[in-house]
Amino acid sequence: MLRSKTPAHRPSILTLMTLTLLLIAGPRSSAVAQDETAPGAEAGHTPAAGEEAHGGGAEAAHGGDDVNILAPQPTLAVYTLVVFLILLAVLWRFAWGPLSKALHDREHTLETAFQDAEKARAEAASLLEQHRKQMEQVQDQVRQIMEEANRKAQAAYQERLDQARADAEATAQRASREIAGAKEQALTEIYEKSADLAVTVAGRILQREIGVDEQRRLIDVASLELQAVGPDGRGGIS
Repeated sequence: MLRSKTPAHRPSILTLMTLTLLLIAGPRSSAVAQDETAPGAEAGHTPAAGEEAHGGGAEAAHGGDDVNILAPQPTLAVYTLVVFLILLAVLWRFAWGPLSKALHDREHTLETAFQDAEKARAEAASLLEQHRKQMEQVQDQVRQIMEEANRKAQAAYQERLDQARADAEATAQRASREIAGAKEQALTEIYEKSADLAVTVAGRILQREIGVDEQRRLIDVASLELQAVGPDGRGGIS
């Protein structure tokens, strides 16, 4: 901002420098003119002077050519003071004021840029913190989902295992019941066949009058038929 404003004030500064030189050169030329006209006027008023006066005037004129710069000059001092005050006011209006304003604007711009940078840094830090918290929340959610999935998988596996065990146990119990029922049915049929066979043998014994040898033979035959009866209840005397 300061660099952009400086070229705009260059013409004003040049004008001020020119005005200052003119103001300084003006009193000097006026004083020199007064010094040059003063001896001529004095000579015009004293034309009847003698040779002695002429010699003294020449010495005075010769001495008047040397200007004493250390001699007090109130008029020049007042004029210089007025010029200095005017120059100070002009410089304050056209140079120092804009320069001070440019420096103030530059400082304000830098301060604003610094504040914006601090604000952006704070926003970036806040966004980073929010992102970190969101990542932690996502990680927690993923961990919870994984744990829940593991629990469900373990529960499903245990449920299927228990169901398989229950089915196997039920099948075993059903097979045991079927085997026991078949066994009882076979024994019942065996008992029925045995009873029928015993009745048949007894009827044959009663129908015949046999001796001891015949009775022994019939008992042996009955025993063989009992042994020949299978689990399905089939068999008997041929």
